[in-house]
Amino acid sequence: MKTSKALLVLTLFGSACFSQETTVVARMGMRNAATYHFLDAFQTHRGKWIYPDVGYIDFAKNGYWEFFIGGGAVLHDSKRFTLIHEGFIDRAQGRLSHSATYYQPWTLFGYKLSQKVSGKTVYFPYLPLNKSARIQHVLECSQLEYDFKHFRAGAGYGGYRFADEDWQHKPYVTWTLKAGSLGELELWLQRIPRNVILGSGAHGSFVQAQIRFAKTFKKNQ
Repeated sequence: MKTSKALLVLTLFGSACFSQETTVVARMGMRNAATYHFLDAFQTHRGKWIYPDVGYIDFAKNGYWEFFIGGGAVLHDSKRFTLIHEGFIDRAQGRLSHSATYYQPWTLFGYKLSQKVSGKTVYFPYLPLNKSARIQHVLECSQLEYDFKHFRAGAGYGGYRFADEDWQHKPYVTWTLKAGSLGELELWLQRIPRNVILGSGAHGSFVQAQIRFAKTFKKNQ
C-alpha cells in the first residue's frame, strides 16, 4: 500500500514537471467527517491527446482505496459539443478490496445550450479483470449550469449501481467560483442514500457536501 501511494505521488510530480499542460483535480466529500478523498492529474498534448492520466481515491477510514492510470483523447470539440474518452486500469487496495482489478472506459460529453447555459455528463463502468472484481456503473454527473460571470450555479443528477443491486440515486446542486489563474472551486450538496454507508437494509438519505478544485498549469506560465 505504501509503495503504491509513493508511485502515485512520483507520477503526479512527473506530470506537473514535464507536461506542456497539466491539470490537477482534487476533491473531498464531507459529512460529520471526511467521506472520501480524490486526486487526479493528467497531461494534455496538442490540445487533443491526454496521457498520462493518474489518480487516487479512498473512502475515508473504511479500508478501501483505488489507484488508476490511463489516457485518451478529445474526440470532438466545437462551440456546442465536446466529447472526451479515456481508458484506465484501476486497482483496488486495502483490507476490503480483495485486490480487485478493473478496466474503466471513461466518457465526458459536454454541451452548451446558450451563451449562459452549459452542462456535462460523465459516465464510466468498472469492468472486472479478475475474479474478485464486480461490475459497477457510475454516472458521476449529468448537470446544467447557468453562468453568472464570476460564478456558475446549477443542478444535476448522479447515480451508482454495484453488481445486481438497486440503482442509487444521487441528485445534487452545485456552485462554482471562477477564480481565473487560481483555478476553479466547486461546491456540491448531494443527496446520498443511507445504504451506501450502512448497507442494503438501510433506508432514507442524508446530504453530503463536496469540495472540488481544478487547476491547469501551462508550461509558459
